[in-house]
Amino acid sequence: MRKNISLFLIIVLMLITTACSTNEKEEVSSQSQPSQEKLIVAKLQNRITIQDYELQTKKDIIATFNDSSVTEVFINAIKGSEKISGTANIAPPRYEVIIQKDGTESSYYLWININSQTSNAMYMNKGDTETAYKLSLEKTNSLKEIFKEIEK
Repeated sequence: MRKNISLFLIIVLMLITTACSTNEKEEVSSQSQPSQEKLIVAKLQNRITIQDYELQTKKDIIATFNDSSVTEVFINAIKGSEKISGTANIAPPRYEVIIQKDGTESSYYLWININSQTSNAMYMNKGDTETAYKLSLEKTNSLKEIFKEIEK
């Protein structure tokens, strides 16, 4: 009887030890995998409306960044933006910026003049083209640095 109890306890301890070590490995592997981020920049043709652009199946992609720091610059810029009141009725955008992060995709239209020192950039969420947002001059300048590299 004593052997059976001892054997039972040994088996239980082995199962507990195995289960705990398996969980630790799973936690480490899930923490060590970085999130998949990608920033894609497409240039829109001059004088093309947003509606015409959305009908196009092929985009003129001018840059793709797999560097999360570039993605974060753009995300931080939009987080600090200011909603422009009223319904937006403006000239066609210059760029489309697509953020792919952790299996989701967000698209934005971007108006930015990389040659101007004093103009603010503006963007719209591709899903809501009636609402525009203005970026601060500081955030605009951080984006200009990226776009100057792209346009070289």
